[in-house]
Formats: sequence, C-alpha cells, structure tokens
Amino acid sequence: MSIGIAILGAGDFARDEHLPAIQACPLLTLKAVYSRFKSAAQKISQEENVDWYYDYPAIPSSSLEDLLAREDIHAVVIAVPLFVQSELIRKALAAGKHVLSEKPIAEDVKTAETLVEWYRCAQRKEMWSVAENFRYLPGIILASDQLRNIGGKVTSFCLELYGFVSEQEQGHVSDNASHPSGILVDTGVHFAAGLRSLLHAASQEISSVTAFTSVSSSCPPMTTTLYSAIQLRNGSGGTFNISFGSDYQTTFAIEIITDRGSVTVEADQVARMKIDKSGNVTEDTTALGLDNGVKAEVQAFAESIQSGVADERGVPEQALADLRLIQRMLESDEEGGTVKVML
Repeated sequence: MSIGIAILGAGDFARDEHLPAIQACPLLTLKAVYSRFKSAAQKISQEENVDWYYDYPAIPSSSLEDLLAREDIHAVVIAVPLFVQSELIRKALAAGKHVLSEKPIAEDVKTAETLVEWYRCAQRKEMWSVAENFRYLPGIILASDQLRNIGGKVTSFCLELYGFVSEQEQGHVSDNASHPSGILVDTGVHFAAGLRSLLHAASQEISSVTAFTSVSSSCPPMTTTLYSAIQLRNGSGGTFNISFGSDYQTTFAIEIITDRGSVTVEADQVARMKIDKSGNVTEDTTALGLDNGVKAEVQAFAESIQSGVADERGVPEQALADLRLIQRMLESDEEGGTVKVML
C-alpha cells in the first residue's frame, strides 16, 4: 500500500530536496503541498499536479486543517521556518499523521524537550522522525562501520569546518539568521550529528564542553565561528571547530583516533588506518560520490511507517542531543568559557 504524503512548506529546500526524495521513494505518493501563501504552494503543486493548501488568502476547504483532515494523507514532511515548526509538528501528530520534520528539532533546547516529552508521554502511534541528513551521509555510514571494525579506545578526535557564508546567504541556509548565532545553531547541528554518530560507533559519548565564538565584520555583526574543546566519558578529549566566516579556506573533516587506528571523513572520501595485534599497519581510502543523504532519510522514514519500527537515526531524542550540544557550547561562550556538563 502506498503511503500518501504531503509537504508542509514550499521553500527552496522543500522544492529542491524533499520533493525529489519523495518522488524517488516507491513507498510514497505525494498528495498535496501546503504553504502560508497561495502563490508558493501553487507553484510546486501545479508543477507536480497535486492539491495545494494555504492560509492566505483564506478560502474554505484550503487550509492546513483541511489538509490534515484528509484520510488519504498518512504522513507529512515539515519544512517551515523554525518559529512555527513546533506548532505544526503538534498539529500534524494530533491529526494522526506521521511526521518527518526538518532540523533543528526546535528553536531551543527547552522547547525541544517539552515537545519530545509531550510526544512520548502521549505514547502516540504516529511516527515522528527528525530529518538530520548527516546521519544518512554515505561517508558517515562507512566511517561508522570502519570504527566498529577497528575498535579500541578513543584517544582523540577533531572536527573542522571552514567556509564562507555571506550575510545574504545566511538568510537562505538559516531561517534563524536574524539571531546573532543563528547559523551556528541551524547549521551547526549537522556537524554535531556527524560527530556524535561517529563517537557512538566508537562506543563513546560527550560528557562536557567549553567553547568560544568570534564575530564576523558584517553589519549587523553575526557570530560565525565556534571553537570548542570536548571531553568524553572515558576522559579523552578532542576539538570541534566550525567557521562560516573563513573567506580563503574551505575545509571539512572529522577524524576519530583510537588506540587501534583512525578514521577520517572528508567531503569526498573516507580514509582508514588500522593497526593489528602484531603492529602491522594497513591503510585505505574510499572515494565518495555526491550524495547529501536526503533521499536516504526519506526512504528510512517511509520504511519506518511501513514496519512500525522507528529508525534510531531519526528519533527526536537524537536531534535534541544535537541541539543541546551546540546550545551548551554557546552557553559556555556566553559565560566566558565555563565548562558545561552534558546531561
């Protein structure tokens, strides 16, 4: 049986990523698109020959509530501005729809915790997944498998991202861009998810963080750079450095080092080094194709609906932990580098 699905939100990401991912999934059939404004919803809907719903102008039988009342729509993908996302998640779940909502899970940890508690306490049968595509990146999946194969105790790690995002571009990649640290939250959770996935594969979790930020020269000034030192539960440490204000350098890498080898994820490859019991070293590198993980996360969501078993990579608690990590780092900076414990 095909799963009827609707897209709530008609922005660039919904059109360029969610729509192709739904079309590529044989388990899903797109039924409708919703946006606050008729023109935005109509644009995608007419191209795909599906129904459209909107709030403005207000017309009978065209509202979000009308869409959620449809029995042939079993699930929704929510890709709306962050300040209205929590409300739509609640409405859709309360209407009996399975939900795939975009990251971050909410605008702050307190809001996210309240939302997750509401969802779990109600013991809802509807599936709620958070669309964190970094957990579905081929490089993260391969590196996680390699870390499990290498084994050993994590002794060190580092995550580095350097790039440049202009003030205008920040408004496209972050719907919280008006906040001074908006891009660090909205985009930083991606890298929190990537690092946490790899550390989990190596049987480690983060215990505490300390961090500092720096401000760009834009007007108004935006906090675009975050430097953090992280301690793991086993006592080892590492670093987490991301910057969206680096004009002349573009770098992305996550390296996890254990006492039996190391794994390094870059944008286009995964490199592994393994030491066996005899001290022999083997090294290999696997090239990666272009795949941002969105199609895989949508496929996993559909399979979860079909099976009734949640994909652990998409459960809201994972997205909450990603957001909590970034928020604790920013809180540390606000308090002059105070060590913040991860609960």
